[in-house]
Amino acid sequence: MATTNHHRPVRDGYQLIEPAPLADLQANARVGGGAAVALAVLAWLVAAVPDELGEKLAVAELHVIRAEYHGAYPTIAIRYEALDAPDLGPLVEEAITRILRDRAAIDFVAFVSKSSRNWSCEAEDLLAPAPSTDGASRSL
Repeated sequence: MATTNHHRPVRDGYQLIEPAPLADLQANARVGGGAAVALAVLAWLVAAVPDELGEKLAVAELHVIRAEYHGAYPTIAIRYEALDAPDLGPLVEEAITRILRDRAAIDFVAFVSKSSRNWSCEAEDLLAPAPSTDGASRSL
């Protein structure tokens, strides 16, 4: 789970972004309260990456989606507006690594504090088994 899949398209048109600094967080997202924490961190990163990349991200959107590998876990994914859009995976991964390295923890705390989201409920909904058998990804 610690490497980015830069091959497109990925499941349901999403390119998964799973940089090494998030590996432990995502591995622990499968158990107990770890899922809520992981979802909050990933949502913060999805909100912060556009500030880092600016117009480079204009051809795509970032989402937190459900991925599966030996169980369900939340991950960041890119959805491109066009199939021929440039691969932003490496840029997004670098931006995430920079944010995690350079931003103060208080930035994350402020993001969570300002939010009215129920991270536990959202994580439970995202990671719950899909009601249908089509395997479609869900995003928040």
